[in-house]
Amino acid sequence: MAARAEGAATLDTVVETVRRILRADTASIASFSEKERTITWLAMSGFRSVQTEGEIVNPVRGEFVERVAAFDEESDEAIIEVRGLAGDLPESEFPLHSAEGVRDLALARLRARGESLGVLAVGYREHHRFTAEERQQLEGLADMAALALDNARLLDTLGAAKRVWEQTFDAIPDGVIVHDDRMRVVRCNMAAAEAMGLHPSEVAGMSCAEAFSRLFGERAAAYHMRPGTPRTTSSFELQAEDGRRYLVSVAPLSSLESGVWSLESEDKLQGDESASAEAESEVREVVSEESSAKPGRRPAGSGLRTPDSGLQTSPWSVITWSDITTLAEVQEQLARSRRLATIGQLAAGVAHEINNPLAAITTCAEATLRDLREDPATARRAEEREWDYYLEEIVRQALRCKQITRGLLDLSRQKRARRDPVELNRVVAQAAQIFERRGGESGASVEVSADPSVGEVATDEAMVRQILDNLLSNALDSLGDAGGSVRVSTVLDGERVRVEVSDTGSGIAPETLARVFDPFFTTKDPGRGAGLGLAISLTLAEALGGALTVESKPGAGSRFRLWLPRRTPERQ
Repeated sequence: MAARAEGAATLDTVVETVRRILRADTASIASFSEKERTITWLAMSGFRSVQTEGEIVNPVRGEFVERVAAFDEESDEAIIEVRGLAGDLPESEFPLHSAEGVRDLALARLRARGESLGVLAVGYREHHRFTAEERQQLEGLADMAALALDNARLLDTLGAAKRVWEQTFDAIPDGVIVHDDRMRVVRCNMAAAEAMGLHPSEVAGMSCAEAFSRLFGERAAAYHMRPGTPRTTSSFELQAEDGRRYLVSVAPLSSLESGVWSLESEDKLQGDESASAEAESEVREVVSEESSAKPGRRPAGSGLRTPDSGLQTSPWSVITWSDITTLAEVQEQLARSRRLATIGQLAAGVAHEINNPLAAITTCAEATLRDLREDPATARRAEEREWDYYLEEIVRQALRCKQITRGLLDLSRQKRARRDPVELNRVVAQAAQIFERRGGESGASVEVSADPSVGEVATDEAMVRQILDNLLSNALDSLGDAGGSVRVSTVLDGERVRVEVSDTGSGIAPETLARVFDPFFTTKDPGRGAGLGLAISLTLAEALGGALTVESKPGAGSRFRLWLPRRTPERQ
């Protein structure tokens, strides 16, 4: 908006100067639009009955206006004189000048860089014939006005491009900061300012160290924004004090002039200015000769660069950052899934090979135990030496090994879940009923809270039941002999169903919570668990198209949540 206002002010100065030099009653500058067939009056001076602030648009119609609009490079006609306008020509051709009582009008075309830009109109309320000297003077003033109009158009173009750039800059969702050679913030986008809880204007002038401190914490600012740190192209990852992770990139900028113009834009503007230097000098001379010209008003085109403005080469840089917390978590989950897949493949091969010798050990131990018990004398001897106990223990441990290998196979198998209509509340109630009896022996209670709106869910009942058995078994084990309560609930949550199993046990420590789904990880006493229950449950939950999550605090119990999607049942 500032550039546009400056261009309009320059045009106002030009028409005022033209009117005074030619001692005309009115002077105005207009541009044409061939596509829309309109003439737009951009600046006017000497008009008394017309509001001259802002642009006025009229349709192109009439003989003289058509001739002016048809000005081209090949035309030798530089000035068109219109005489007796108020009495002889219809007001529809020049309504603005007719309203002012203008009788004679001279229209001079405005051209710059081989392009027709518009027209300079000079009007008189009394009859006036232009002498050859006045026509030459009008042509010179038209060149001056053309330069001013061309510069005003350039300013409008630059202003429009600046507005587009600013809107694009602020629309970037990642944070962006531009700093100068003193590590002071020159500009930042809206995302960066909002992350600091400030407006972009409040961030300008702030040191990069302070900005980093507000964004990521003092430790990150002290490490990455040390004085004398070279600003080279680089990317690094950092973790803020709130635990979120960011990918930060630093890219040096090309040399800038006063923080606004780049070298490329400066070269282009210098080329344009050198082409019009002579005409611009004439503008300055004309304005200086007119004592009534407004003081402080810049000549046409002077708004493009300030005096003594030179190229200042400085190592500026752009710092951008994006929040990659979610991406990092997904990558960690993917790496964990790959590890589990590798472990599963290895475990499947080992389990298959171990099952055969385990079966032989179990068979031999059971046959030996049977033979010992058939002969009374041998049975007494075995009882005295506890041979029967040793053989029974061999069978028990062999069967336990087979259960572990079966769990490994379940963990490694890529099962395809069925999509059968299942009354989820019924499955939950049946699973809770079995463990309620088990919990009664240790004084623990199992409560069920079912959401009746859950209804049927297209899922695999066997897999859901296996997950519930594992979760309920772990919940009762966490209570120990002190008793407590386990609560099982179902909740309809949009397009998903949530099954929660919570307990009032001792809870899980943070360092342990991160590993509860790892295979063979267990906090139970030796012989009471192999650490495969939760790992298998997670695999089954993912096979169902859902997820299994956990929340726990030491001394506040644990809550496991099984998320199941509500999908259309499949035809079997």
